[in-house]
Amino acid sequence: MVTQPLPVTWVEVDLEAILRNAHAIRRRLAPTTQLLAVVKANAYGHGLLHVAETLAAARVADALGVASLTEGIALRNHGLTLPILVMGPIVPEEAPLVARHRLTQAVCTRPVALALARAAQRGKDPIRVHLKVDTGMGRYGVPHQEALAFARWLRRFPSLLMEGLFTHLACADADAAFTQRQLALFRRLVADCERSAIYIPQKHAANSMGLLAYPEAQWDLVRAGLALYGISPKAGWTPPVVLTPALAWKSRVALLKSVPAGTPISYGATYRTARPTRIATIPVGYAHGYSRRLSNRGQVSVGGRRAPVVGRVTMDHLMVDIGARPGVQVGSPVTLLGRDRAATITADHLAAWSGTIPYETLCGITPAVPRRYLPIPSLRRAPLATAL
Repeated sequence: MVTQPLPVTWVEVDLEAILRNAHAIRRRLAPTTQLLAVVKANAYGHGLLHVAETLAAARVADALGVASLTEGIALRNHGLTLPILVMGPIVPEEAPLVARHRLTQAVCTRPVALALARAAQRGKDPIRVHLKVDTGMGRYGVPHQEALAFARWLRRFPSLLMEGLFTHLACADADAAFTQRQLALFRRLVADCERSAIYIPQKHAANSMGLLAYPEAQWDLVRAGLALYGISPKAGWTPPVVLTPALAWKSRVALLKSVPAGTPISYGATYRTARPTRIATIPVGYAHGYSRRLSNRGQVSVGGRRAPVVGRVTMDHLMVDIGARPGVQVGSPVTLLGRDRAATITADHLAAWSGTIPYETLCGITPAVPRRYLPIPSLRRAPLATAL
């Protein structure tokens, strides 16, 4: 007897695959280079708390990276004690929260640095900060021409511990010459700091593509994001390490009907059947994160074979043409992303079909979609995991 509604769609996360990817990345690093695991954006859709606790329990990450104070506080409130770098900006009024939750904060403006210094003075311990430098990303960061002067100024505050100096590679997956210019600017800044007797223990520039394709970008720490979750940071490129995708997205057939040739499907009648066929309705739509751009372009796997998405993806449903294939019925499992026997649909596939990148595909799966976590035989305790 069903006592509560069954999920119409869910995500399965293989936490052990994330651990394997983390160990594979570590083997790529110099012995003195630390690994910061980027768990922002709900761990790229995989689940912030589960992923962070798994990495901490396995002692495979030296630090965690988040984009916001909200994420950092959530990790602290959950009992995570690893260093947590908040890579995104804060406003000065939020500085006391950084101190209260023992977070490390990226800084690139004087008002925020001053607010952090005052907050640290009111507390017992200094606040750890990482100075962010813009070498070509054009987003956050002190312009590289001004970074040495900023570092000298920052060092005047005894309540701030300038633990890190970092930049972000803008084109590591697309433009080697641009990347080398960024690395050269950062290398020059590091040398200028050392000549000025400013010694910073954690210098870092490498994101996933940087750590996999530019060994010279390692410095003291690397920031592993997409690669940690088993996805190559460049479409069509084979990384120098084996990466295992950790996420699968699934649903079930909700309705199955036979229709004649010429039947219009979904809003706008953008698709009409070319022959008598069977249309399966799947209870997943853009409200769950399945992009409307996949209308008449995407594919799913049913019964170990791919089937095309036909008509427009709606808020809560999509339609699939399954033809005359046997064995498909109401309740049959559907794979939106992941392996289904001989058929595999990757984040790269979904991204290509919808004209975007795997980052957006994974992060776009809404938190309302339940996450189920596979057991982790390699750990004595499966952190937070609800076994399938």
